[in-house]
Amino acid sequence: MRVVALACTLLLVLASAVEGAVTYVKPHWQPVSEWSPASDRAAAASAHSAAMKKYSDLLEANPRMKPCVYC
Repeated sequence: MRVVALACTLLLVLASAVEGAVTYVKPHWQPVSEWSPASDRAAAASAHSAAMKKYSDLLEANPRMKPCVYC
Protein backbone atom coordinates (compact mmCIF):
# COMPACT_ATOMS: atom_id res chain seq x y z
CA MET A 1 0.00 0.00 0.00
CA ARG A 2 2.83 2.40 0.84
CA VAL A 3 4.54 1.62 -2.44
CA VAL A 4 1.40 2.51 -4.39
CA ALA A 5 0.96 5.74 -2.42
CA LEU A 6 4.60 6.66 -2.97
CA ALA A 7 4.35 5.88 -6.69
CA CYS A 8 1.21 8.02 -7.02
CA THR A 9 2.84 10.89 -5.15
CA LEU A 10 5.94 10.74 -7.34
CA LEU A 11 3.79 10.63 -10.45
CA LEU A 12 1.86 13.73 -9.37
CA VAL A 13 5.05 15.62 -8.51
CA LEU A 14 6.62 14.67 -11.84
CA ALA A 15 3.49 15.65 -13.76
CA SER A 16 3.34 19.06 -12.09
CA ALA A 17 7.05 19.65 -12.78
CA VAL A 18 6.62 18.81 -16.46
CA GLU A 19 3.49 20.94 -16.72
CA GLY A 20 5.32 23.87 -15.12
CA ALA A 21 8.21 23.57 -17.57
CA VAL A 22 5.98 24.16 -20.61
CA THR A 23 5.42 27.91 -20.65
CA TYR A 24 5.00 28.69 -24.34
CA VAL A 25 3.87 26.61 -27.29
CA LYS A 26 3.82 28.32 -30.69
CA PRO A 27 1.43 26.89 -33.28
CA HIS A 28 2.88 26.48 -36.77
CA TRP A 29 0.44 28.98 -38.26
CA GLN A 30 1.15 31.78 -35.79
CA PRO A 31 3.42 34.58 -37.05
CA VAL A 32 6.14 36.06 -34.85
CA SER A 33 4.82 38.85 -32.65
CA GLU A 34 6.04 41.04 -29.82
CA TRP A 35 4.72 38.40 -27.39
CA SER A 36 6.83 35.61 -28.92
CA PRO A 37 9.95 34.45 -27.07
CA ALA A 38 13.12 36.40 -27.81
CA SER A 39 14.65 33.44 -29.65
CA ASP A 40 11.74 33.47 -32.14
CA ARG A 41 11.87 37.26 -32.59
CA ALA A 42 15.61 37.46 -33.26
CA ALA A 43 15.49 36.75 -37.01
CA ALA A 44 12.57 39.11 -37.64
CA ALA A 45 14.15 41.83 -35.49
CA SER A 46 17.48 41.66 -37.32
CA ALA A 47 15.73 41.76 -40.72
CA HIS A 48 13.72 44.79 -39.58
CA SER A 49 16.85 46.54 -38.30
CA ALA A 50 18.66 45.90 -41.58
CA ALA A 51 15.73 47.25 -43.59
CA MET A 52 15.45 50.37 -41.44
CA LYS A 53 19.21 50.97 -41.72
CA LYS A 54 19.00 50.77 -45.51
CA TYR A 55 15.97 53.09 -45.48
CA SER A 56 17.83 55.60 -43.27
CA ASP A 57 20.88 55.49 -45.52
CA LEU A 58 18.71 56.12 -48.59
CA LEU A 59 17.00 59.06 -46.87
CA GLU A 60 20.35 60.63 -46.02
CA ALA A 61 21.75 60.04 -49.51
CA ASN A 62 18.78 61.55 -51.37
CA PRO A 63 17.57 64.92 -50.04
CA ARG A 64 14.51 64.85 -52.34
CA MET A 65 13.26 61.62 -50.78
CA LYS A 66 10.62 62.24 -48.11
CA PRO A 67 10.46 60.08 -44.99
CA CYS A 68 7.60 57.67 -44.52
CA VAL A 69 4.98 59.00 -42.10
CA TYR A 70 4.37 55.50 -40.72
CA CYS A 71 7.99 54.60 -39.88
